[in-house]
Amino acid sequence: MQIRCWTGEVVEYPAESLVGADLSGKNLHRADFSNADLSNSNFSRADVRSAEFPTAKLDGARFIEARGMNAYFAGASCQDAVFNGAMMSYANFEEAVLTGADFSGSVLDGVSFNRANLSGARMCWSSYEYPKLSGAVFDKTPAWPEGFNPVIHGAVLRPGDA
Repeated sequence: MQIRCWTGEVVEYPAESLVGADLSGKNLHRADFSNADLSNSNFSRADVRSAEFPTAKLDGARFIEARGMNAYFAGASCQDAVFNGAMMSYANFEEAVLTGADFSGSVLDGVSFNRANLSGARMCWSSYEYPKLSGAVFDKTPAWPEGFNPVIHGAVLRPGDA
């Protein structure tokens, strides 16, 4: 299978499907994963800067210590995905489903979670700039950085969790 990047590069992957793929450490800068099923794939320590994942299925995917600055995840399903220690500055997760996702220790400067579903997510990032949360929905279970109030930044507590 070939993974095409907007840089003109092509990354070869020796399988017919990317479900459960081990893409750890790969250079996937500006790769196009639009609408792809990447469930349970491993992107740990991969370079996914400016990669495109719109409406992709990334449930259970691992982006541990990945470099994902400016990556585009709008509308993607990232349920139970792990972004621990990832550098995700200015990535776009607008309208993404991030239930149960874990961003512990990630750098999320300027990231947009506008209108995303953050129910059950661990949002204990390590950043200087707060992410954008306008209209993002969360429940009582997310873990936020100490002293951070998501409502002040535009997030909405899911009805019934108040």
